[in-house]
Amino acid sequence: MKIKTNNSDLEIRFSRFMSGSKVRFLVQDRKTLKPLLSLSIYEAYLSTKSSSHNSVYDTIQPLNYLVTWSGLTKIDLDSILLSGEMLSPSEVNSFAAWVKQRNRQRGDGALAPETINRILNRASMLFRWFAEQYATFDGRASEREVKLKMYKEAIKDRFSDKHIRTRKKKVADDLSEEEILTINSFLHPEQRMKQAPMVSAAQAIRDYLFWRLVIEFGLREGEVLSLRLEDCPHRGQNHIKVVRTDERGKDYIDPRGIYAPSPKTLSRELGFIFKNSPIPKLISDYTTKYRRRRVKKHGRSVFQVVLDDPAFLILSHKHDKGTPLSVSSIQDLAKTIREETNVSHFHWHLGRHAFFNRAYASVVDFKDSDSETYKDRLRDLVYWGGWEDEGSLQLYINRARRERAKTALSLYQEGVSSWEALKL
Repeated sequence: MKIKTNNSDLEIRFSRFMSGSKVRFLVQDRKTLKPLLSLSIYEAYLSTKSSSHNSVYDTIQPLNYLVTWSGLTKIDLDSILLSGEMLSPSEVNSFAAWVKQRNRQRGDGALAPETINRILNRASMLFRWFAEQYATFDGRASEREVKLKMYKEAIKDRFSDKHIRTRKKKVADDLSEEEILTINSFLHPEQRMKQAPMVSAAQAIRDYLFWRLVIEFGLREGEVLSLRLEDCPHRGQNHIKVVRTDERGKDYIDPRGIYAPSPKTLSRELGFIFKNSPIPKLISDYTTKYRRRRVKKHGRSVFQVVLDDPAFLILSHKHDKGTPLSVSSIQDLAKTIREETNVSHFHWHLGRHAFFNRAYASVVDFKDSDSETYKDRLRDLVYWGGWEDEGSLQLYINRARRERAKTALSLYQEGVSSWEALKL
């Protein structure tokens, strides 16, 4: 979850830049443009730890609040962090209170409790990491390890005590069958070009292909944008390959540079669930009819399929250039879908939710009747989603439980519509 608020008066400016093939962040004071020492050190650590620059940004961006507060209160944050020290209890109280009141005072609307807790968590993580690097304790190495563990727990408790009590989101959002049908009808190339004459055949097929890859495979938008032709079904391969950026090889370069999508999930190979899936034909039509440019060959003007290296599947509107579609462009398409279909809550990740809500519902019946088959199918879903463990499936499991609870009478009384005992 990214923090969404008016950050114009916060003190940090984050600037993306390329370091080799990796996206990094320059952490600067917004007014002076001077790099912030401690947070620059922390960014360097996070960048070596995570292969996703989005994860790095999500970790350091909430620290904007901590830096802004420390500037207002004249607290030397760098000195505290680089000595492995910790804010006093009264200072933590002051910071938490400032975060909770800041937007109310400025008229921007209050930050959501979940956002406030996230800010406090990120600050806690920051202090604990610097404590691990720079805090000093007397005694032998084993004693230092014990004292450091206790110290980090104390830091964690000091911030967590200021959390706002919230209910965690237990159920994955979904698209109804009617909403899926509406979006599918809107994006279908024939219908789209009739309703929007300015949309070319190439764009209509590309957008519909993108939608089908999301809804049929439960792929993230970044995973679809990162697909290359070699990852798609062809004569010797009847499946889709999802490959993490860090597994593409050290020489891999995405021309989108600092704005390149970076799939977070694990690499995997996925076959088709539906025998009549339109995806193979869409890919064939898109790549042979529209991913092409006019070239001179033997003195004649002919069409040549765009196979630039790397040959991405989903290209920008100028299909003859071989330029991959940007994240912002596919988000613009999501906005168009919301406006034109009245599915006002649509975003691409909802397609992933819709897939896994239905995928889990299809195996839940095995849970009681055949526990081993259920466990095996559950592991299949974990692999399919690109997750490391079953914890990520919990949102979908809870939704299936909720849907079963809605039909409790038919489930527990085999279709009886009333409770006979209550007639007594």
